Amino acid sequence: MPKWYSGPIGTMWVFNGQGESPTANFASALFKAGVPVSQVVTNPNIDFDVWVQYDDHPLVGHGRGYFQVDLFKWSGNTWLLIDSQSETLGTDNDSGQWGDWITVSVKMAEIVEQYQIRLYCETQDVTISHNDQAFFYPNAIQSFDYLGDFTLDFIPLSIVYSPPGQDMTASLWILLVAGFQQQFE
Repeated sequence: MPKWYSGPIGTMWVFNGQGESPTANFASALFKAGVPVSQVVTNPNIDFDVWVQYDDHPLVGHGRGYFQVDLFKWSGNTWLLIDSQSETLGTDNDSGQWGDWITVSVKMAEIVEQYQIRLYCETQDVTISHNDQAFFYPNAIQSFDYLGDFTLDFIPLSIVYSPPGQDMTASLWILLVAGFQQQFE
């Protein structure tokens, strides 16, 4: 699917540094500066990518980082959840650094759609947990006047019959292309 932006639209970072100081654990969810809020798209399938990272370097007690990305679509009076993806990084046993991508996707059904993307992250399995969240409201506009696709399961045709002895002849009209007809006698 086409990406909304050439890189990640946002990043989330969770750090566990238990025992270093009271503020050694933190969580951060941010949208990248310069990501377009409104965009004309040529493909109705859109991916929103977010980079997530967990660093676990405590003096005491390892943990995990939990990350969630939710994609909502405005339906006129409420936000509808379209896609939700989550990831838990870390082992709760080892120091280290882990990273991954989270992607949420949507297929546009209208010419203009407004979305809400929610980033949420937190430390888990630690003595003092921290969390953060951020919101982004992009608008997608399709660059063409029609929507969706269709499949033609039959060829529309008309059969005109005139009984014998009349001035008319039997004719079969087959519609080949919209607006064009061919007659067989």
